[in-house]
Amino acid sequence: VKEESSILPLYRAVSGGFMMAQIFQSLWTQAFRPQFKGKLIYISSLLLSGIAYSLSRAHRHFSAASLMLKNYQYILYFFPMTLHFGWVTAASLVNWNGNLAMPKNVSPTVVAVAGHLSALLATGLGVSLTVTRHAPVFGCVIAWALAACSTGLNDRLGSVEEKDGESKVVGIYGARVQKWLCGLGAALSVAASIYTVVAPQE
Repeated sequence: VKEESSILPLYRAVSGGFMMAQIFQSLWTQAFRPQFKGKLIYISSLLLSGIAYSLSRAHRHFSAASLMLKNYQYILYFFPMTLHFGWVTAASLVNWNGNLAMPKNVSPTVVAVAGHLSALLATGLGVSLTVTRHAPVFGCVIAWALAACSTGLNDRLGSVEEKDGESKVVGIYGARVQKWLCGLGAALSVAASIYTVVAPQE
């Protein structure tokens, strides 16, 4: 980018968050070594959340200046970043839930409640950031993640023969409500994305 380019200030504003995301990403890949067991398993989720937060800071800058971007600039530089931001946001929530469910003595109720709250949080982020930042791609990524969770839960429930209602085991207890929340969240995120496409951006 040339010094006299009008987009240079935007690149500089985005670079801080983007560079931090790369640092967290590098550290995250190291968090799967055999010695990271027990309570140390939460380190990977913490680092993944760091990636999401850093990309959010970068995304906030370029989404605010999206009207000044040419199509090729967005496609080359910011479209991939938005995809990755949406993915790591969803993956962070999935990882936290997976870590919470790993201990042998964990309560199925605790896991179910955490899953429900995560679905609500993902929906809230998907809708709010999509609308406030005029970011339909982010909303679609969150919608895809929630739809995938809903489909996975449906398959899981279909493979379990239930007796006396929902089986109270980790991963099954509360799965019906979780599936409904994920499906609803996916629909709302898609609706938010469509709204940002058809609504004029100020």
